[in-house]
Amino acid sequence: MAALDRTQTSSRNAVYLLSETAASLGHDGDSLNISRNSIQRARSKSRVLTTTEFSAVIPLTMHWDGKVMAELTTKEQVDRLPVLIPGVATEQLLDVPKLSSGTAEAQAAAVVQLVK
Repeated sequence: MAALDRTQTSSRNAVYLLSETAASLGHDGDSLNISRNSIQRARSKSRVLTTTEFSAVIPLTMHWDGKVMAELTTKEQVDRLPVLIPGVATEQLLDVPKLSSGTAEAQAAAVVQLVK
């Protein structure tokens, strides 16, 4: 469900995708509950689990590490800062912002901006 949300696939289009995926894996589509309503219910349940997972009152830890990566649109190298929050049996990737430089000051400013 998270992949469907990330790619902004509508529940109606998800029915087609999941039906074809099930068929290509050799499952009988008539025996599966693939409908727009069942997908919408599963998405709602998945969103509730995702939002409550990191809304705990316990302190959380952030992890970040600067990386030099290739820019997606050009061939130049850019500094990126992946920021993760580990949770119970999962991790949440907050963002991978582009940095103006790889200095500690630039990294700290990016992390503070993400927290805000």
